Amino acid sequence: MIVSGAQMRQLDQEIIRRGVRPEALMEVVGLSVAKAVMRIRQEAQQNASAVTRPCCHIVAGKGHNGADGYVTGRYLVAAGWRVVAWQTVKSELLSPLCAQQQRAFIAMGGVMAAATDNLADADVVVDAILGIATRLPVEDSLRVWLRAIRSVACPIVAIDLPSGVHADDGRVDDDAIKADVTVTCGVGKQGLYQYPGRLYAGQVEIAPLGITDALLEAYGCTTRLMDAKAATRLWRPRVADSHKGTYGRAGVCAGSPGMYGAARLALSATSKAGAGLVKYLAATEVMQSLGAALPPEIVTHAVGEHQSGHLNAEAVVAYAAVLEECTAGLLGPGIGAEWVALATHSPEALTVLSTVPRPLVLDATALSMIACLPDKGAAFWRSRKGPTVITPHPKECSRLTGLSVAEIQSKRIEVAESYAQTHGIIVVLKGAATVIADADGRVAINSSGNSGLATAGTGDVLAGLVTGMLASGYEAYAAARLGVYLHGRSAEIACEHGVSEESLTASDVLDHVGAVWQEMRNAASTNSPGN
Repeated sequence: MIVSGAQMRQLDQEIIRRGVRPEALMEVVGLSVAKAVMRIRQEAQQNASAVTRPCCHIVAGKGHNGADGYVTGRYLVAAGWRVVAWQTVKSELLSPLCAQQQRAFIAMGGVMAAATDNLADADVVVDAILGIATRLPVEDSLRVWLRAIRSVACPIVAIDLPSGVHADDGRVDDDAIKADVTVTCGVGKQGLYQYPGRLYAGQVEIAPLGITDALLEAYGCTTRLMDAKAATRLWRPRVADSHKGTYGRAGVCAGSPGMYGAARLALSATSKAGAGLVKYLAATEVMQSLGAALPPEIVTHAVGEHQSGHLNAEAVVAYAAVLEECTAGLLGPGIGAEWVALATHSPEALTVLSTVPRPLVLDATALSMIACLPDKGAAFWRSRKGPTVITPHPKECSRLTGLSVAEIQSKRIEVAESYAQTHGIIVVLKGAATVIADADGRVAINSSGNSGLATAGTGDVLAGLVTGMLASGYEAYAAARLGVYLHGRSAEIACEHGVSEESLTASDVLDHVGAVWQEMRNAASTNSPGN
């Protein structure tokens, strides 16, 4: 589970109200941070010829984060380290708990920084200044400390969040600290998994505070990290005694003159996602042009009512009729501007698509089409009869919501969650750390992927993966989350096998989809009760 800063403060207060003393929580955090510091030092010493007494410098704030820092120092002193603490505010400004922990730190052998001390002398520096207390921009009085930490050459361990990184959305101050390791308290924070905060967090570790799922649910914590463990939990083994009908029929409407590649990529991805049969729907002219270039597994259905370049209401009805016969459908990759023109001049012609009772994935041009409806699609969403997944990138999301791209990027979770709940659909807001939100308020942040995905065609692959999973029987929100993870992990595996992020193509992603399925299968087998 991942929480906002406000949710974490509520959880802290509730744990304390139930009888857990704050000092006890600090002991857990301090010990976890100390272990991270010692591990980093040990790793650095593996190839060193001489081993000297290690030294840690802790830069401590005035509140709970600073108090955690002093506890960390105590554990390091006990382990034989020389520990120097730097106090960032006047003593009278320290919270009672921070002052208490500072006294204990000194009593146990820690030292406060003197004029002769230098942060550069440390083997590891601990950032214990702000944590979730970060407010942007950072107070000017603290900038000298952030800049001092940023200037060191040794590893940096941050407590809870690197100072200068916002807990909710990952926005960063100009002087934010880039940590090598962040030991976050109790539960992961949203800002650690969204960009640019994710770049500042380094390796994220959790200091467990005994927060239960029931407590998280009670405080409305519904955001989760979509990682390998989550993917394995969602993965479903296939039935040995099955046939193609077991895994459904997917209908894919994609491609137009000049955009044939979008159709090929989406169709291949739909097949590789597990659909039992994939049917391609397109105008006769488009079908003839693609011909033998289509993947051999694909079944074709030429929509004779659609004369390429002249889409009308009759053709839309024909498409809807075929989609209704399928288990799930995809509309959008490369379908051409004529769909947008129809939405602009004859919006009522699209109503029939909203009444298709099957799960639908709408991507690319289909989203531009929806955005051109008189109410930006509000009535279309209200009349949808089946589950709906949309996969906008920020610019497409801007057209749908009326928000600027900058606004969307500054509050990605909030935008995706609001749009999904308002319209009763599932939103996959693409980009680094893709956000997946459903109508019930559940949100997931994806952890897989790399910069190689920033290339033409990868969105078509993603839309096809989600569609194939829907067709094969995955519930819509599960299909969206698993499809996004599989998409990103495929890109990672491609780059682990000799493809660079610069040269990665959508076809490379497709080539490694099977390896991700196998990873999930293997992980599920390893984690089964019998092992």
